[in-house]
Amino acid sequence: MRTPLLLSVITLALACNGETADSGADSDAFAPMEGAWTISNSAYTTDECNFTDIFPIATQEVVVYTLTLTDIGYELQSPTGDPVSCTLTGMDFQCPATLVSEPTEWPEDSGIDGDPDAVLTVTSDMTGAFEDMHSASFSIDLQGVCEGADCDAYLDAMGSTNNCSTVYEGDISMDM
Repeated sequence: MRTPLLLSVITLALACNGETADSGADSDAFAPMEGAWTISNSAYTTDECNFTDIFPIATQEVVVYTLTLTDIGYELQSPTGDPVSCTLTGMDFQCPATLVSEPTEWPEDSGIDGDPDAVLTVTSDMTGAFEDMHSASFSIDLQGVCEGADCDAYLDAMGSTNNCSTVYEGDISMDM
């Protein structure tokens, strides 16, 4: 359950969107290359949400994202999440996003059964810049909030807290 949630969170944050030549933009405008992209050199620089343990770096750096050019810009797709779009200004990008999740089971090893009364909302704001059409650096500011009667127990079982902040930084590049 943890890996699909993180993939969704990261997918929310790691995507680019801009105007294409078909929409009237300059045909010489910057655009990243379509294809498979992966994260590297990443780290949690702030981690109040305990994503270091919940979503280890090694798990994230093996995910292959697909960057696809669309009629309105670009999408980045993880194997398990919905595609996400972002704004692209020159070679800089910004990607605000929100993921709402209602867990249907308690974390492994929590010793609690049943369906938790908890709604998790993670908002993210990813910013970064492309170095060229094959690579970029990013920083994702993640904010976690939980609502429901079981939030304290659920988050405690995850090793996290309510109203937490995490910053995740790294590089993303096209697999060649």
